[in-house]
Amino acid sequence: MNKCFKETRSILKVSNRAYPWLLALSFLYYFINALWQTLLPLYIDSKGFEAWEVGFSVVLVMNLPWVVAVVAGLIAEKLEWRISVTLSALVLSAVLFSLVYVSTFYELIAFLTAASFSIALFAQASMEIIAESKIEEKLGLAFASYYTVSGIAKTLGSLTAGIMVSYWNYSVLYFTASICALGLALLSYRKFPGTRRVEKPLSFMKFAKTLFSSKSFMLLAATVVVHDFSVFISASYTALFAKKVVGLNELEYSILVSVRNLVYILSQPLSGLLVDKIGGIPVLATHFIFVTISYVSYGLTTGFWDLLAVHIFMGISLTLDLPARRKLVSKIAPEHKIAASSGLIDTLVGLGTLPSPLIGGEIWTKISPRPTLITGGLANTTALIPLLLLKKNMKEKIK
Repeated sequence: MNKCFKETRSILKVSNRAYPWLLALSFLYYFINALWQTLLPLYIDSKGFEAWEVGFSVVLVMNLPWVVAVVAGLIAEKLEWRISVTLSALVLSAVLFSLVYVSTFYELIAFLTAASFSIALFAQASMEIIAESKIEEKLGLAFASYYTVSGIAKTLGSLTAGIMVSYWNYSVLYFTASICALGLALLSYRKFPGTRRVEKPLSFMKFAKTLFSSKSFMLLAATVVVHDFSVFISASYTALFAKKVVGLNELEYSILVSVRNLVYILSQPLSGLLVDKIGGIPVLATHFIFVTISYVSYGLTTGFWDLLAVHIFMGISLTLDLPARRKLVSKIAPEHKIAASSGLIDTLVGLGTLPSPLIGGEIWTKISPRPTLITGGLANTTALIPLLLLKKNMKEKIK
């Protein structure tokens, strides 16, 4: 762990000024996101929406940022980083204020679509900032440090959300989150370092043609599409499962999410070092196996302590995903096209996983809740097939 701290300090010293500021603003952004997202399924349920509408809404927030990611990536490459972050926070502030007054499913979808654009814009701008921060030899740890900071923020935000709803109500929660997002927009606009845009040598059409003709890119896209398609069958219904099957309340569920995020935080720097040491593919394969174990176990739980053990294990498994995934994208992407490349692969993932909540909803209502969690976990093992093909293809390219 001491080595992780030393390596992280070295990254902060050699990177440009934007990277440390990104870490600070990311903490605030993901704290706000956790405030409103943690209990979103239960909030929607309390408004009288049906189970499939709850599941669809949750996966929309999880999924749609991936669908619009390529657009967000292109916008992030055209704007100053400071403007991208500010715009993202402003949109989020308006959405959170509007969610207090949502009354129909169509309104809910419209608001969550805008929130998804905010999330995508912030995420793709962050990818470009990290990739352009002159820390290529420690890129895995740089991504891991970013996700560690976001994990700390999510943990505090999740716990705060449960406390606020227990003592006050959902309206107070969403008003507070909206005001915080507005404050973040003002802070980022005034304080985020100005940046000079790097001239992009490829047009979008040439860039897209380059990526789609890359076997490595297509295999990586297939890998993460199959993985996320499977996971979203189950992930959309974990909160409802905890409440309706196991019988937990909002505070108990927020404690589970907070514990999971805490484990995520503690494991993330080691995950980044592992990616830099052994490569993204072995780490991603381990992640897939751990996720399968997590969701199958989730579907078999009967009480708070069972779920706590599963959430701890999920926290470990989640750390192995994004640093490995982003480093692989960074290696495959054309120079100075990291945000758009990351956005394009995220968009393919988002489109490929759109049916997942509907499948999960069908299993939930027509069979039972437990198979909903188990099915997604078992289906996830098929993602290992394109990942192994990617490993073979990248070895052949080196030769």
